[in-house]
Amino acid sequence: MAVTVHDLRDRADRLLDALDVYDRFVDGWPHERGSVPTEVEAYLTQRDGEAREPDMQTGVVLASDVTDLYYEAREAEATYVQQARERDRKDWSRVVAETEPVREAARTVHTAGYGTDPETGEPGYVLPKELCPASL
Repeated sequence: MAVTVHDLRDRADRLLDALDVYDRFVDGWPHERGSVPTEVEAYLTQRDGEAREPDMQTGVVLASDVTDLYYEAREAEATYVQQARERDRKDWSRVVAETEPVREAARTVHTAGYGTDPETGEPGYVLPKELCPASL
């Protein structure tokens, strides 16, 4: 199946949207009952068809969704580049520009959960591995 520039932008947007929901969850983690942002609740309800209580599993689901969308976007990018090779496109600067939204979204995923450990002062991934898309 052919991948278009529109497909690349769509996958990058979906990835960034999921990452935004993930960030909203992480900002207040761990959550007390009823304190999950409405955007997170809406995302989970749309995803599962029913509301759920906030817990670590919610974060795992969100991180997993981000990871899945990351791989989808990167695969679309690779397919697009392969199509350009097969069509013997000469303007690679344009191909690079057309695939940039996916690479930018991927960089955002790689920095998710990265920060400074409040106890040690060391930089690194500060969330439990299962809550961190970049660690997954």
